[in-house]
Amino acid sequence: MVLLATYFEAIAWLGTFILLLRGIPQAYRCWNQGHSNGLSPSMLWLWLSGSLCMIPNGISHMDGPVIVVYSTNVLFVGIMLWYKYFPRRADAETG
Repeated sequence: MVLLATYFEAIAWLGTFILLLRGIPQAYRCWNQGHSNGLSPSMLWLWLSGSLCMIPNGISHMDGPVIVVYSTNVLFVGIMLWYKYFPRRADAETG
């Protein structure tokens, strides 16, 4: 039974790693371009809200993968939202 629990934990950490990877390219692109044109603000706010709601759940269950993935998502979405409302370049369109 311990082996099965270890197997499921390994799968959870693999899923965490994959979910972490999904935000990196978009956050990097926003940082590199200095704007987040083309990204829906409502999608970003929903993503941020969902991530913030899941962090206490992970803490209450002492679930490392959940805490890691959603905390990191907050960082990535924060970068995207920053460039949504404060574009770096003057030629960046708002929206």
